Amino acid sequence: MQLFWSQGFRGTSVQDLVDGCRVQRYGIYQSFGSKEKLFLAALDRYQETVVRRMVAPLLRPGSGLPSIRRVLDALARLGEGEGEGDEGRGGAGAKGCLVCNTAGELGRESSPISRQTSRYLQTLREAWSAALEGARRDGDLRAGTDVSTAAEHLTGVTVALCILARMSGGEGIMRSLVTQTLRGVSATGE
Repeated sequence: MQLFWSQGFRGTSVQDLVDGCRVQRYGIYQSFGSKEKLFLAALDRYQETVVRRMVAPLLRPGSGLPSIRRVLDALARLGEGEGEGDEGRGGAGAKGCLVCNTAGELGRESSPISRQTSRYLQTLREAWSAALEGARRDGDLRAGTDVSTAAEHLTGVTVALCILARMSGGEGIMRSLVTQTLRGVSATGE
């Protein structure tokens, strides 16, 4: 997963996988059948670990605007080199998001990979919707906000932040994006 995340699907050779995972080429093909199938397994692992950890605060009972703020702030810090663990690092070594990187690299060329990116977007929408419903319950959501539309917006913001994390000079844009997004959903406009 780390090799694909750092180097991309096309940029990671089977030899890179052999060397990085300290396995035999035969073992990769015997276990997974192909580089693409190994990559799909890496995307599954990414979604079950990194993405699940990222959205967890949004899905907890009682989540609401404070949870939304914490997750957006954490995403914005990816561009500042303050990301946690495997979520990526800002600056020259920023990895961004494996799924977003994959979508940028491969687009819609592979149906199995496209299904993974669709799954990722659905996970984000559901998590943002849960936290937005909590914000509504707490009276923290701007009046008249459609939760479904706001969840779509937050999903797009998430993808944008993950891509900006890889770009030199994106830190200020990321912070501004978070600030404006929070103003748009907060009942107080803050």
